Amino acid sequence: MPHLTDTRSRAEELMHASWRLIDEGGTRAVTLRRLGDEVGIAPSSIVHQLTNRERLVRVLAVMTNDEHLARTQVRSLTEGWAGFLPRDEEDLLVLRAWLAWSELGRADRELGDVLDVRHARERSVVTGRLQRQLDHEPTDALVESVLALVRGLQLAVTLRPRGLDPELARTALVEGVPQLTAAAAASRSEATMASGSSAE
Repeated sequence: MPHLTDTRSRAEELMHASWRLIDEGGTRAVTLRRLGDEVGIAPSSIVHQLTNRERLVRVLAVMTNDEHLARTQVRSLTEGWAGFLPRDEEDLLVLRAWLAWSELGRADRELGDVLDVRHARERSVVTGRLQRQLDHEPTDALVESVLALVRGLQLAVTLRPRGLDPELARTALVEGVPQLTAAAAASRSEATMASGSSAE
């Protein structure tokens, strides 16, 4: 009887292998041959399951993004804002891969469209965290400011040869978000005062 491979577990093996390859040489290192070598299967088997390299890239990018988002959601519930940054080497590997796929999505329109949906989910996680912190709906400007801070620190910790120390990045994020929310509140208060005085 032929050996049947669980497609989901094979895709997860390929995803983990893609993280290692991206860590070594970026998204260009993710080839059918190198993935096959990493997981011990023939490139033709990968093509058989996933059709072609373009589809493989989309599947790996989406899976990586979903893994990154799931980790972030869980950690942000227990660690607050610090949960948006990597805690260990595997988190760092996932983050590097997610950032690399996101960058590739800028040049590849189809991949970019797929990842835009995932980026919107990340935005909703940030929005939800801000709502719990503020007890009201945050402005789009505040959400975008916090996302910019998060993404900038995520990028800083992944840089080579030596990125920003993750603990320092976590401290910067935990201390930076309240400063951004305070600035947004002050700006909103000034706008309210200005609209009130112009109404007189």
